[in-house]
Amino acid sequence: MAYTPLVLIGRFTKPYGLKGHIKVQWYVDEINDLGAFERFFIEDRKVPGGYREVSFVEIREYQKAYVAKVTGMDDRTAVESLVGKAIYVREEDFPPLPEGEYYIKDILGCEVRYQGSVFGVVENFFEVGQKTLFVIKMTGGKSLAVPYEPRYFVRVDVAAKQIEAEHLSELL
Repeated sequence: MAYTPLVLIGRFTKPYGLKGHIKVQWYVDEINDLGAFERFFIEDRKVPGGYREVSFVEIREYQKAYVAKVTGMDDRTAVESLVGKAIYVREEDFPPLPEGEYYIKDILGCEVRYQGSVFGVVENFFEVGQKTLFVIKMTGGKSLAVPYEPRYFVRVDVAAKQIEAEHLSELL
């Protein structure tokens, strides 16, 4: 049985120590946000549906990184098989947000309107320090990175998948 739709929430990076710990890059604002999820999945082409569930014994911060212990993986050799694998959660498991707040997954794919016409589509994001920048694929084919700030993203309608933007000429 396939677990869909799934949302990317992290990635295993490299083993840590000899007792089955592994470093993880999480795509969440705060590590405590992971407490909202009971089920995590990784790709596994050997099982029906292509994903298998994994659970964590612990997830902790260590020297500006995160280290996790996956249930049933008790040595370095076992966790080496996880390196590079993406970690997913089910979309329906995301907790609701207060009005005016959005998940990045909700912004991706939104049409951006600027000065009354279609400017482009949000296709990706990246973070620089504490700022989130969304990459807008403009109608002419070029891309533009726009900080996620009220100055640029004036109105977001995730239901209609539309964003009204202003002041983009400053970034061109």
